[in-house]
Amino acid sequence: MHGTIRWNFAFGGAGAVLTLLISMPHNVWFTAMTRSVYAFVIFFLLTFLIRWWLGFIAAAANAAAAADGEAHYSGVGRQIDLQTPEEAEFPPASRQSEGGSGQSEGEDPFQPLNPPKLVSKPEQTPAEMANAVRRMTEE
Repeated sequence: MHGTIRWNFAFGGAGAVLTLLISMPHNVWFTAMTRSVYAFVIFFLLTFLIRWWLGFIAAAANAAAAADGEAHYSGVGRQIDLQTPEEAEFPPASRQSEGGSGQSEGEDPFQPLNPPKLVSKPEQTPAEMANAVRRMTEE
């Protein structure tokens, strides 16, 4: 099976609470509790079925990989390789191979961005602003 029994209790509890919340406004307390217990059992068993199915699929995938001659390692994806490659192995992007770069030796590849300057509109008189507001209110 895939996972632990905690998944069964979590999904069973979630199903029971959801059923209780939905059935409380429409049923008496005892009926709502009975239905939530039934929902817990059904969700608990349904989670067992899903976990078994996931384990079956994982086992079939591992068997297919072993049959194809691939190395079977159950710890794949469970460990992190914390070693970093040497700097000589991967040179920084700023170092470019000779030829084909299109730049002369002393030229700096960085050029700052020169955006156009922003221009503000000239000040409007209070009468012009009042006329603009009148036109907007008429529309």
